[in-house]
Amino acid sequence: PPPAGRPWKWVAGTAAVMTLSIVGITTLGLGDNRHVEPEAVQVAVGEEVIARLQKAHPGARDADGGAAERGWQGLLEGTTAGLDAARVALEQGCAADPVNLPAVAGLAVVYAIDGEDDPARALDSVALLSRTQALDASAVYTLRAESGVALAAANYPGTLEATDRCLQAHPGDGVCSWYRGEALVSSERQEEALPLLEAAATHLPPSPGLNLALGAAAAGQGDFNRALGVLRDGVERFPRDAALQAALGRLYYRTGDFKQALEHSDRAVEADTGHIEARLLRGELLLHALARPREAAIAMKDLAEDPALEGSPLRRRALIQASFALLEAARTSTALELAQEAAAPEDGYGPAQLALALALNASGDAEGASAAILSAKLDGLDNRDAARFHFHAARLYLAQGRERFARRSLEDALAADPTWFPAAVALAEVELQTGDLAAALGRLEQLAWVDLRAEDGRDPILLAPPVELSLTDLKESLRTRIVEAVRPDAAVLRAYGALLTLECVRGQPTCGEARERLKTAQELDSTRAEVEVLLGRVAQVEGRHDEAVERFSALAEARARPPVLYVLLAESEFELGRNEQAEAHFAEAHSLAPEAAGFHRRHALALVARGDTEGAREHARKARALDPDDLLSAGLLLDS
Repeated sequence: PPPAGRPWKWVAGTAAVMTLSIVGITTLGLGDNRHVEPEAVQVAVGEEVIARLQKAHPGARDADGGAAERGWQGLLEGTTAGLDAARVALEQGCAADPVNLPAVAGLAVVYAIDGEDDPARALDSVALLSRTQALDASAVYTLRAESGVALAAANYPGTLEATDRCLQAHPGDGVCSWYRGEALVSSERQEEALPLLEAAATHLPPSPGLNLALGAAAAGQGDFNRALGVLRDGVERFPRDAALQAALGRLYYRTGDFKQALEHSDRAVEADTGHIEARLLRGELLLHALARPREAAIAMKDLAEDPALEGSPLRRRALIQASFALLEAARTSTALELAQEAAAPEDGYGPAQLALALALNASGDAEGASAAILSAKLDGLDNRDAARFHFHAARLYLAQGRERFARRSLEDALAADPTWFPAAVALAEVELQTGDLAAALGRLEQLAWVDLRAEDGRDPILLAPPVELSLTDLKESLRTRIVEAVRPDAAVLRAYGALLTLECVRGQPTCGEARERLKTAQELDSTRAEVEVLLGRVAQVEGRHDEAVERFSALAEARARPPVLYVLLAESEFELGRNEQAEAHFAEAHSLAPEAAGFHRRHALALVARGDTEGAREHARKARALDPDDLLSAGLLLDS
């Protein structure tokens, strides 16, 4: 999930330093025109700010005339220390010479950055910008300041207008090219931004901010190779820059490399313990992607209780995820405290209510847990988050012995995300428990037509605790029916075989038993196509692709078969080296299910195995376009 605000915002230390406002000195033209003689212009605008600066810096002198240049150098450094140095140099420069145009313009930009946390500084920025305009409205410094101040205030339309004026007056200006590129990235117009940022990079010295901007533009276009290269280069040049480390970590996360994502998030936090977004990503990776709940609990609790998050929209998310992590780590009382705080606004926000319900239930307050679930509102949640809310609600109801409510919740989960097989399996178990044997057996049998790898490679970070699907009780219930039956029941054997096949496909050593149970079911009833599909899937896992193709092909000749059948057939044809037939089957699957991102992902993976990198990338791009949560396909777009 993207962080709050601009995803490439640069946070360094306690000061929010926006990459937008970094100005390069190489194109500033600070030569003979760096200064406007006092007698040439009388400026009344901004005098109150100047008076305060002169009081704060009595006797300030700019003997060598280099205060403005040093100030711009600090801005260019793009760090908290650089910004602090820039502020001092530019304040002294303005105090010493109130009509030093580059100094006044630079300080207007610095104060605009400060204004994010200090409204008084924002007002001073406006006053200094007005002073700059009064000194010389057409000067390049003034045009840059207009652009930088607008950008620091996240006024992207205003930035585009200002940079347009700047670039018309000074074509190719590196600073205004950068500012315009940043505004375009923030306006999700990355294709227009990238050439401008590349041009800026040829004129300006290396800086973390420019690397961040280029990385954002490239990633926004789906060019993850370029983005990764730019950010790696930035990290090599500026290894202690927290923003670059955090951005690189987030890019690795977006391409499915969670270990590298964690490593660079750790480095970002080491460089700046106040980097909130890096800390949040680190905690969520530990909880959802890397299954390290105890570490996640420590990280998320510390973040949720950090005063720096006060008033931030990230605070509630941190509280919710911290509560989930603490429950996973068996720290129930603390989990409840944080969940109660997350739910305190009493607006019914679904994830907060789920955190509260789970913590209350773990604390023994079943009635309170049910009330929390019933008061939840799922408006604004995507289908995956909504499905998992209903899944966890069902588990809560089951723990309370309320099977009817659990069944309804699981039906809601499947309605939200019909391709998510854990909800189907859990619903079958509830149906079995409530005596609806036919519904349960039929639902399990239908696993034959489900893409059991639809979730593989998708974003694991969600606004619900991780889901662990246990088949032990369900398998035991079916096994008991098989053992105790007076005569074999083909439907029970099919359902049991389907569960074993599910485990087989997911890497469990159940393929042999699945094959035997399914063959027995087929001997009892040879009319069920589902058994052929399940046997074909087992054959695939065991490497018997000739058998798989034979079984799948017989079914494919019949009309109106689910498209996953053609995906399975294509994968086995590829394994047998029959690429032309495989492509034809994949084409059929894509034709039958044009919106199925998972089919494009599987097509891409099959092509990678064949060494067809370009073909794989084509389908990876299609998968990404259909499913932004598809991290695996993003990783396939990388060169290595």
